[in-house]
Amino acid sequence: MRRPAQLLGEQTYDGHVSVHDDAAAAALGLRGAPIEGPTHFSQFDPFGVYLWGQRWFEHGCLSIHFQNMVVEGEEVQASCSIDGSETQHRVSAAKADGTPVLAGTMSIGPDFSNTELDVRRAAQRDPGELFIVDRVEVGARFDDTEPSLIDF
Repeated sequence: MRRPAQLLGEQTYDGHVSVHDDAAAAALGLRGAPIEGPTHFSQFDPFGVYLWGQRWFEHGCLSIHFQNMVVEGEEVQASCSIDGSETQHRVSAAKADGTPVLAGTMSIGPDFSNTELDVRRAAQRDPGELFIVDRVEVGARFDDTEPSLIDF
């Protein structure tokens, strides 16, 4: 188990902060600032080095789908399922209580195929007719007295 540190808490972008700042996260209703992706990615380097040595740092690829955020102080365990392939393996990370954090693939290149992103994109269906912005005109005004609700 590791306790990833928040490395972006003091970072600003053109005078504003990101979701990785505690105050910005709180303003969005989050319970804390989420740990940034590269910190999670670094937990897989020991697996990459074990499997592919220095090549991991030169031709390695992580294709990850995040499932739940982690805040500083929470324990996370990364894992890698070695399934017989020489070039790609499934990876995941979970919190100490078993809550999944992320899942995906770890590959060595230069040819990458069937990464987590590839699989997810192939599974997408045609969304059908989409319309939101095309039905709103520039300068349009709406009655603010009408209650609005967006639920799940």
